[in-house]
Amino acid sequence: MEQGFTYCRFAVETPSYATEEARPHWIPDHQVELKHIKFDLTLLPEKETVKGKVTHELFFRQDFSGPIVFDAVSLNIKSVKTGNKKLNFSNTGETLEVDLSGKRGDTKKVTIEYEAVNPKAGIYFVKPDESYPNVSEQVWTQGQDEDTKFYAPVLDNPIWKSTTEVIGRIPKGWTSLSNGQLIDDHQEGDYRVMHWKFDFKHSTYLVTFAAGDLVEHKENWEEVEIRWYAPRGREKEAENAYKDTANILRFFSEFTKIKYPYGSYSQWSASRFIFGGMENTSATTQTDLTLRDDRALIDSTSNNLVAHEAAHQWFGDWVTAKSWSHAWLHESFATYFDALFTEHSLGREEFVFQMLRNAKAYFNESARLYKRPIVTNIYAEPIDIFDGHLYPGGSWRVHMLRTLLGDEDFREALRIYLQRHGQGHVETVDLARAMEEVSGRSLDWFFDQWVYKAGYPQLKINYRWDSNHKLAKIKIQQTQKVDKNGKMATEIFRIPTSLQFITEEGIVEYPIELNEKEESFVFSLKSRPKMVRFDPRGDILCKVDFSKPEDLLIFQLKNDQEIIGQIRAIEELSKKPTTKAVEALRDKLLDQGTFWGVKTILAESLAKIGGDKARDVLLEAMGDSHPKARRAIVEALGSFKEDKKVADALIEKINQGDESYFVEAQLLKSLGMVGDPRAFDVVPKAMTKPTFNDLAIVYGLEGLANITDERSFDIALEYSEYGKPELARNTAIRLLGTLGKKLLSRKEKAFESLKQFSKDRLFRARMASITGLTELGDPRGIGILKEIQTREVDGRMKKLSHFGIKKIRKELKKPEELENLQKRLDSLEKENKKLREKIEALEAKSQ
Repeated sequence: MEQGFTYCRFAVETPSYATEEARPHWIPDHQVELKHIKFDLTLLPEKETVKGKVTHELFFRQDFSGPIVFDAVSLNIKSVKTGNKKLNFSNTGETLEVDLSGKRGDTKKVTIEYEAVNPKAGIYFVKPDESYPNVSEQVWTQGQDEDTKFYAPVLDNPIWKSTTEVIGRIPKGWTSLSNGQLIDDHQEGDYRVMHWKFDFKHSTYLVTFAAGDLVEHKENWEEVEIRWYAPRGREKEAENAYKDTANILRFFSEFTKIKYPYGSYSQWSASRFIFGGMENTSATTQTDLTLRDDRALIDSTSNNLVAHEAAHQWFGDWVTAKSWSHAWLHESFATYFDALFTEHSLGREEFVFQMLRNAKAYFNESARLYKRPIVTNIYAEPIDIFDGHLYPGGSWRVHMLRTLLGDEDFREALRIYLQRHGQGHVETVDLARAMEEVSGRSLDWFFDQWVYKAGYPQLKINYRWDSNHKLAKIKIQQTQKVDKNGKMATEIFRIPTSLQFITEEGIVEYPIELNEKEESFVFSLKSRPKMVRFDPRGDILCKVDFSKPEDLLIFQLKNDQEIIGQIRAIEELSKKPTTKAVEALRDKLLDQGTFWGVKTILAESLAKIGGDKARDVLLEAMGDSHPKARRAIVEALGSFKEDKKVADALIEKINQGDESYFVEAQLLKSLGMVGDPRAFDVVPKAMTKPTFNDLAIVYGLEGLANITDERSFDIALEYSEYGKPELARNTAIRLLGTLGKKLLSRKEKAFESLKQFSKDRLFRARMASITGLTELGDPRGIGILKEIQTREVDGRMKKLSHFGIKKIRKELKKPEELENLQKRLDSLEKENKKLREKIEALEAKSQ
């Protein structure tokens, strides 16, 4: 066992990130090797049933007396055979125990005939009804984490890899897709029979089968056939989503120096998919929410999702973690490679800003919920660790490795890692050894503090210029606190980085390494610096509080070529905003050359500063040419509560319209956030406008929920009805809890509705009910959330319910005096902002 797991021996209570059912998980014994699986599936969509026959080809590594235990949940097992010989078996409802033994070196085939009726997971039957007549009828599988066992008896753990084939009997008029190549396609009675074969070893959870009334598109990139499938009638939207696939595969092949290993790559759009995407080997499933018309492309493309899932073909599929404990080797790399393609296709500023958003998401989860090691084997279900630590947090670990090694060594290490372990299994140590082998550097310290332990550095930096001796003096403190699970956290980080000074004479940069809680540095310079920068390119995952004189911050805001430096200057200036600071922020926001991502931070900071001057700057900037900047500015205006001037501007813009779906939607939300009573005349009417993914309704509902009015609740209740647009409905269900808590007269109705929705037929509606019950805070909700934990098989629902119960219990213990005190403090802060502006105005006149 590598060093990263030693902390498990000391865990005496449930870690903060896990549910009470959490326990250490270990790789299962696998004396029997899986060589090949053949699925023969007959779909009966009208009955939501699968009739199946699965044949496992097994190789015995050593003498094995049996039984072989297959994972099989709620399956009706008809027979088990090896050849023509029937085998004794025991079906527990969770597992299928087969009486089969073998000698070392034996190869045997086991064929299991079974039926899966209304499976709770693993395979999903999507079909229209009277309320949703336009839903595309589909059947699709979803194996991750370990859900294949709900529709077929399998060895459902990543440790087993094999080649596969899938024979699918589907209704006439449908088409299907699966891993690999189509080797046969014929009619058989009432069924179309399509036979797919995949000659590469991959884990069971990566097997896919999907069918429906789909339209197929084919093209070629070199010798790789690229296919995508979409519901009939949505071909143009699919082209918009998937058109850059070849460029993405080409870039990843070049970057890793390992060419995309499979002969084909398919993608398709699943209705009501329960994730964003799933990287089934050579045949990715994506949510149909990624399909977009031309107007939606004004704001964004599908490339982030396409790139993420494509990256998994290398990281997760070609090389697969031995256990879910090391799932960062899948998700962190896929998240980072998505950002790498952004850098390749859109440039460095876009890459840096994407990584900054990743850091923000990780920091938010760490502050709101928990801090945990990236690698851990303590969880209730594997999905528990597929969180903000694994995705955005882990992507930063990959980025820091790239920075530490340099591009060439990093890429060469990835080549060795992927080549050495292709079609096999890996643990974190395999990646570390490849990187050490190439670079000649010892990286144990890096993996220990960043991967096997929790947390991140929080730095307080003080700068002082000694004009008498021309010395720049800098003190850096690591202020992060270690929680009660101290064995799991890094107390003091080792941080190799640099300090940079810009003076009249030019740029000088000094490498430094932090190793202590507090360290001081002194540098002799010829003249006072105009700019002082820590970690100048933003390569370290950390929070920085860097105290500098205002003139240095303003100079940095105007002149720093790196957007991380501009953003850090904005954040520091907004902490103690003077008239001069607000003017500098205004100039930067109105400068057409400012990157749109920096403008979003400027808008957020001006909203935080508040007051008439900040408001007027945002109003002045409302017509920015970049849609993402406009959206951020409109969002920031929503923080100016009960401001008629802002409300007037928002209503005028709503009536004018905007070319961007997202800007139009944000206008509705911000008007509600301002709290202007005219919102009830304007927003509901504008919500009926057709938009991409129901954005107008979703944002409109969220905006109105900020107004404590029974009309807000009634509108949310209306949109929560079965038959309303699904994304809007999910939002409305969630907001019933928020509004029910605010409105005592509606609390009982909110509770009864959420109780009903907790058993809704649609997955995401049930998910939304959990959040709604949590926000409502009614102690009766604890019982419903416990029922959900027992009834549902999806690990996300169980985990969300777990944290919901914790939050409700915590709120019940919260004294009312504390809530009243917080309200008074918020009111005082608002009054102080107004007073501060008046004083500054008087000072300006006196000068």
